[in-house]
Amino acid sequence: MRVTALITLVIGKPSESRSIMPGAEAELSEAEAKRLIALGFAEARTAAVVKPVDLQDAIMDAIADLEPDSFGKDGKPAVKAIEAVLGQDITATDRDRAWTAYQALLDDGR
Repeated sequence: MRVTALITLVIGKPSESRSIMPGAEAELSEAEAKRLIALGFAEARTAAVVKPVDLQDAIMDAIADLEPDSFGKDGKPAVKAIEAVLGQDITATDRDRAWTAYQALLDDGR
């Protein structure tokens, strides 16, 4: 579970410990993260959600960052690959709208 430190956290075994400064994020086991959250030492990281009006632009930017193997046999980018870049869920309809706009943008650039 990903958390944001509210105080300086020292995590790990003594021989392998590391410090997480306030405001920094860390990936912890769910049990450890819940314990630190309950103590008020950390808070759960919440992914920034893109507003719907900006979603198409965000998806188009994500498409531009995808590797060639992130596209399906139909030539469209995989929804899961876009979600991985964005850090939030999208629908196939969202992808299709952005994909159409992205292709039109590429055609205009020719």
